[in-house]
Amino acid sequence: MPTPELLKHEGIHQWDTIREKYDQCPILLGNGFSLNFSETLRYSNLYDSFINTCTSGSKNLFRLLATKNFETVLESIETAKLITEALDYELSGLDIHKAEVKNGLIETINKIHPRPNVIDYRQTKQVAEQFGCFSNVFTTNYDLYLYYIVLDSNIFGDHFFTKASDKFHSFEEPDTRKNNHIYYLHGALFLFEHRIITYKLLKPSNGWLLDSITEEIRADNYPLFISEGRSEGKLKSIQSNFYLTFCFNRLESEGNDKGHIVIFGQSLGSQDKHIASAIDKHFKKAAISLRIDDWSSMGELKAEKNRILSLFKNTEIEFFCSKTLFDFDLATSE
Repeated sequence: MPTPELLKHEGIHQWDTIREKYDQCPILLGNGFSLNFSETLRYSNLYDSFINTCTSGSKNLFRLLATKNFETVLESIETAKLITEALDYELSGLDIHKAEVKNGLIETINKIHPRPNVIDYRQTKQVAEQFGCFSNVFTTNYDLYLYYIVLDSNIFGDHFFTKASDKFHSFEEPDTRKNNHIYYLHGALFLFEHRIITYKLLKPSNGWLLDSITEEIRADNYPLFISEGRSEGKLKSIQSNFYLTFCFNRLESEGNDKGHIVIFGQSLGSQDKHIASAIDKHFKKAAISLRIDDWSSMGELKAEKNRILSLFKNTEIEFFCSKTLFDFDLATSE
């Protein structure tokens, strides 16, 4: 790994050297955050699990597109639909494959997510204690780790506090019981929608939350989880749900209120252009993490920096080494 001095020369800071500027500002988390808890949450693992059970048609889509990324396949299907509609072709099979890939993604996530008995709750508690320097948390992650971190931190509310049943709390706002909140920008495994109301599935007093999610999926009650491939499709799905629209509006208003944001483990790829655009429009400054080990050379790292910089015309960007923000390693006792 490059030395801190070399990284600094390349404009990549250690978190401690820029921390003070971002105290009590919001943080945006992506999948890179959850990978520090479990490598099984990598998109390639989702593919390996799904591809063994899907139809030959869906297998061919992944093969022909030479990808393991569900969002790339969904984006391609949506592009194909636009083309066929423009040319007035009838290809109803596209909707069938889109549904299989989308529902397969949700079910596969549930299947490969680490079971609660292998989650180290000492680790989630330790990381939870490190969130005190942030005002609010925005996340595009689907998994359960932030669910447990919110419980452990006792800092953040989530606007789900009204009891709807023994299993669910419903979304309400404003939530005046907490000053700090977490916002699930793309939904989550434990969020469900019925008519126009969004609900959070509660952790059962006896049993595992993941098992409760499985029961809902088996009953054809699928989680509120935005998995459209194109950024435009994601934004359209967000705008069709009251809770997700509320979260996205909160992200924009945070920029007007705070001005600064920290972005950790979020690649800001083409599928998340709507998020990069919102940040560029509303935030003055952003500190973005780079996972140094993901790049085999400084040339590749520079290229990634330039790609990210090209997304922003108004927001001032600075970079920091992702390993220097959160401490995920548990201290070993003597």
